[in-house]
Amino acid sequence: MPCPFCGTSLTIPPALRWQQTAAPEPPTPETPPKRFDPFQAAEKARFTAEQAEKAQAETEFVTNALRQVQPIAAGAVSAYGLWLGLKRFLPACLTLLAISCLLACGVSIFLAFFLGRGN
Repeated sequence: MPCPFCGTSLTIPPALRWQQTAAPEPPTPETPPKRFDPFQAAEKARFTAEQAEKAQAETEFVTNALRQVQPIAAGAVSAYGLWLGLKRFLPACLTLLAISCLLACGVSIFLAFFLGRGN
C-alpha cells in the first residue's frame, strides 16, 4: 500500500502478518430433537404421597408463621397510621403556635406604644 504523501510502498514482514485460521465446522446433531411426550409429562406432574406430605407440611408452616406475625403486622399498621397523623398534626400545631406568638408580640407592641403615649 503506497503512502499518500511520499508514494513509497510499505510492506508488512511475513512474520508479523495475521495468519488466517480455518474456522471449525459446526458439529452435526447426532440425535434428533426430542419431541413432547404427554405421557412422560403426566408422570412428572403427578404428586406422590411424599410430595403431598411435603406440600402439606410447607402449607402448615406458612399458615402458622402468618398467624404468629399477624399481631406484629397489625401493630405496625397502627403505628404507621399514628405516624401519618403526627406528621400532619405536629407541623400544624407548631405553625399555629408561631402565628399566635407573632400576634401576641404585635398586640403587646401596639399596646405598649399607644398606651404609653397617653401619660
